[in-house]
Amino acid sequence: MSNIKIILLFEEMKMRRQVLTFLLALVISTSLFAAGAQRAPAAGGIAEITHIFWDRGTIPSDQGNYDDNWWTRYVNEKVAPLGARIRYISIPRAQEAQLLSTMLAANNAPDISKTGEVPLLKTYITGGGVADMTALIDRFGANIKALYGQQVLDDVKYEGKYYWLPHLQNGMEVRTTWIRKDWLDAVGMAVPTSPDEFYEVLKAIKARDPARVGPALQIFGIQPSPNSAIALFESVVLPGFVRREALTPDRLLIPTAMWPETKDALRYLNKLYAEGLLSDTFITDKDESIFRQTIARGEIFSISAPGHYPYHSAYGELYNKVREHTPNAVFANIHPFRPTKDSAQVDYRPTNPTYGYRWFIPASSKHVEVTVKVLDFLCSNDGYLVGGLGIPGEDYTMVNNIPTPINRERYLARVPWIEPQNGLMAKPYPRPQDRQLFLLNYIKDFNPAYHDQIINEANFLVDQKAFPPTISAPTPASDRLTPVVTDYWNNALARIVFAPQANFDRLFDDALREFKSLGGDEIVAEAQRLYAQQKR
Repeated sequence: MSNIKIILLFEEMKMRRQVLTFLLALVISTSLFAAGAQRAPAAGGIAEITHIFWDRGTIPSDQGNYDDNWWTRYVNEKVAPLGARIRYISIPRAQEAQLLSTMLAANNAPDISKTGEVPLLKTYITGGGVADMTALIDRFGANIKALYGQQVLDDVKYEGKYYWLPHLQNGMEVRTTWIRKDWLDAVGMAVPTSPDEFYEVLKAIKARDPARVGPALQIFGIQPSPNSAIALFESVVLPGFVRREALTPDRLLIPTAMWPETKDALRYLNKLYAEGLLSDTFITDKDESIFRQTIARGEIFSISAPGHYPYHSAYGELYNKVREHTPNAVFANIHPFRPTKDSAQVDYRPTNPTYGYRWFIPASSKHVEVTVKVLDFLCSNDGYLVGGLGIPGEDYTMVNNIPTPINRERYLARVPWIEPQNGLMAKPYPRPQDRQLFLLNYIKDFNPAYHDQIINEANFLVDQKAFPPTISAPTPASDRLTPVVTDYWNNALARIVFAPQANFDRLFDDALREFKSLGGDEIVAEAQRLYAQQKR
């Protein structure tokens, strides 16, 4: 079969899958709301408020179902005095974007809706499909204002109005540089504090192999992502080449591929690779299995990874696995790639969103006022904190400022699934003033042997100082072109970094020129125009 026929056949199959996905979404959405329409209205003047529920399939079998469990009963008891009863609308998490789009188009989306698809939300805001909550938040939103603070509320305004509220996430997702501190001590070198010092340390580890790993020894590796083995370099290595004063809002609107310092950061990685200091083992490791096995076997000195990577069970409790065969192993996160000049400046996340998904009320809602009152309750301590921690005195008590389960088995059955399944307005302790409480709560799920280490090292992870500005206006050029240029750049990175040093300049310059022509210039022009309008 010719290549052209293969491509045509593939496109035909792809189109059929898209049609089937849409039809499935339409059928599920229609059946959900047909069932709802048959249901009797709530009695006694109570408005029935529908609330979207992302079904992840993680509700324990003994905890009820998505519409009837301890959390839904608790919330309904609390909102009854507000004149509301909540009914939850379940949709599969993997299909939330398609189904929500279908619901919005049919004017039957839940009163309390959420989405991570910002372009979809902006489209409906522009088209009048999302309720304006501004006046109602001013009247009924005391908890909303207290949770978010004026800076966040100003950030999410569109044309001076509130159409959505963000899910606040005060997490440790930012990536850092991890080293085997016991190896560093064995070669008698200090913790590196700059890219040049880090380079010297990597050379020493390669030359001396202090753990006697042998041929399997790897020096530095970057956690792979599904799209590129080194796409995440910009959140770890790039900051070491950027001056703090350059991190202005206008600069952060520009894709990092177009930053002048990006070429220097990639040249640095290219040098590491040429000298056998940067591993390419992980370039096809889409599920991270090779990466994690290499760490667990004690075969690698340094990694770029999230701030909780060695501790978290989701990654295989790597610290414990290393210590099974090397009891004195010590992981430490170090900061050789801080933005230059200011040693107090921490890593930043130039591509990660400031917020998680967005909460909003569709314009088709018949109960906008009472829904805002419900959202205000969900922003209270009795709302999001109970959803994230459980009921005080029943599920946990405070021990040394740490929410500590009273009965761990019962706690694990009742609480951890609430936030991912139902969604909350925020994770526990999301505000800047709550950072220490956030850390104390966060570490309770990790091995107690590492609690002190996490507390001592992780404060910088929740003290991010530079984020891309949030643009509330629709960004059609960015929505259309960002996937194109991102896919191109992720593929180009490997060609640039793993190329012979003599070819570096030509490959980088060609890649940057193509990035701009594919849409980079247009994305920047749109962002700068809209941001300037938003500041007025």
